[in-house]
Amino acid sequence: MDSNIRVAFGPNAVALQSTLEQGDAVSIGLLGASVGQDAGCLDQPGRRCNDYSGRIKRPHRGQPYFAGFLVRFLHSINATWPHASHTITNGAADGTPPQSILDCLFSHLPRNLDLVILEFGSMARDVHMPSVEALLRVLLGQPRRPLIIFLTVREWCRADKIAFGSRARPFLANESTTWSRAEAKFDRLCTHYDLSCLSYYKALAPGFHAGRAGFGYDDIAADCLHPLSGRYGTAVMTDLLVFWL
Repeated sequence: MDSNIRVAFGPNAVALQSTLEQGDAVSIGLLGASVGQDAGCLDQPGRRCNDYSGRIKRPHRGQPYFAGFLVRFLHSINATWPHASHTITNGAADGTPPQSILDCLFSHLPRNLDLVILEFGSMARDVHMPSVEALLRVLLGQPRRPLIIFLTVREWCRADKIAFGSRARPFLANESTTWSRAEAKFDRLCTHYDLSCLSYYKALAPGFHAGRAGFGYDDIAADCLHPLSGRYGTAVMTDLLVFWL
């Protein structure tokens, strides 16, 4: 995997590291849409993310109990810094852009989290960027300011063509698309607010466009968008977070 990650090493990152190394619990939240729901959750019955908790029988890719990338990230943290009170909260909502979350933000996530992961790329066509920045300001204005990561995906081809039984041509490596433009704006927010940006697309694009084995549609996003639909998608999303940490 060719990683492409902007990492912020500000005081919040130091605080998170210190919390873990002192043996204290950390709280993690996630906001997003369908890709965020695919990340899984624990102790949130009735929500789709619970299908990917790894605790209920919900076969996927040959695994009877499948855990999404947020759950796997928690397992990785517990493997190195074990604590019974580490928590994850999945506040993602299918087909929901960030502006629809803004007015009721804290009905999706608890306040005063240590880390918030933002998965807004899957709704790139509908994202209202001023609302993304407003949401950031609300989060960063909390008494305990969280560390924030943009974890962004893009379409690899016209995903809406999949429903008709055929894939359109892949987007070219340097092609300007709704998805690339949205990610560029997220990157600018990361730079301005000293946040971290992780890119699923940039991590895999060199292998995908070179036609390397293990980087085809069925490996990374069979439906051209969701990592969950790819053979290795959930593992790669987890690896991005673990490598960042």
